[in-house]
Amino acid sequence: MLENQLNQQLKQALINHSSQELSYLRFLKSLLLNYKVDHNFDRQAVLDDKIVEKIYSIELKKTEENLSLAIKSSQNDAIRQAEFEKNILIQFLPEPLSNQEINQIIDQVIKDNPQVNNQGLIIKEVITKIGSRADNAKVVQLIKDKLAV
Repeated sequence: MLENQLNQQLKQALINHSSQELSYLRFLKSLLLNYKVDHNFDRQAVLDDKIVEKIYSIELKKTEENLSLAIKSSQNDAIRQAEFEKNILIQFLPEPLSNQEINQIIDQVIKDNPQVNNQGLIIKEVITKIGSRADNAKVVQLIKDKLAV
């Protein structure tokens, strides 16, 4: 489980005296704890990997935005920090899907539901199948492009 993997990396960072990594891993752990508190989970409960992936994919988007802004403003320290954070987050997320793989899932959903002309229902089902393995905005755009043809 991803939460257990995080705990193992925290222990390793403590052993290695890696303060930067330890600090960021503690931040990631706090995101999970905040989720547990907000959703009335027991603090000791282990979250499902899908929930952890969703939390971390949201954080990855924020980190990528920070990286983009840092690059635009040529802030080398901020660039290094955002890249460092991104590299840690990627370890906890599944490999992203390619456009071809996303299109295959879209085609399968449309094939399985030929009577559905409702774009919203198709988007919902495709995003449910894909989970955090692709950016939702990208998926929506691919669906709109496919349905416009």
